[in-house]
Amino acid sequence: MSLPCDDFAEFKRLLLEMRDTDDKIIYKMNTIIPTKSNVDHLDATSNCAALYHELNSAHMQRRQSMERCLTQVQQEIRDLKTQLNVGDRDMRAEQGKGKTSLEGQALREKQALSRQIRRELVAEDILQEQTKKVFKDRCGRYYNPKAQ
Repeated sequence: MSLPCDDFAEFKRLLLEMRDTDDKIIYKMNTIIPTKSNVDHLDATSNCAALYHELNSAHMQRRQSMERCLTQVQQEIRDLKTQLNVGDRDMRAEQGKGKTSLEGQALREKQALSRQIRRELVAEDILQEQTKKVFKDRCGRYYNPKAQ
């Protein structure tokens, strides 16, 4: 699944769908790790290995999609700045109600989108760290990805 880069609402909605496995990690762990009542019916090592690979693949896919969008939006910002001939100049003093051109407005919108995507990348780092911690706490004795 690829994230749309120009519509942040759709970007966020699809990102939440892609984060479903991470959001339900505790439930997933409860179903794949044996307890006293189901110790004979589960193979924790293979279940943890499969979950690790699923999580790792999902993390890479999300990060690549977000970075692709960020790169695309940053290129659009550079193109708009070139079109407006502003370089890195701060345009806030020249803008305001009734003063901003359509291109200037588009530039501000792209800059806001870039900030939103960067915030999602920070949130992604936090989510991945939390998921890895839960995985290590619950599956650590059954599966060690570094040993494989």
